[in-house]
Amino acid sequence: MKYFTEDDSAFYGRQSAFLLGVEVNWEEAADDEANIAWVQNLIDDVPPFSDGSRYLNFAGFQEEGDAMTRQQWLWLILIGNLIHIWAYLD
Repeated sequence: MKYFTEDDSAFYGRQSAFLLGVEVNWEEAADDEANIAWVQNLIDDVPPFSDGSRYLNFAGFQEEGDAMTRQQWLWLILIGNLIHIWAYLD
């Protein structure tokens, strides 16, 4: 991801070395508990290696409810407001 600048595409956070998207599929319902536990453990182990940003297309099962979406939208509103302020002051 960091081989391009933020101006080169729609992706924010180009300072990151890579983008991790976890998708897990299985066929047998009997394997639900083990597979869900495996992927949750993987996700729980990632934060020390992450800058904490989220890509909203990878929202998962909304375990956080709407909190993650609200947090990202508030961030975008803040940035939008700062851009307007900077333009006004410039």
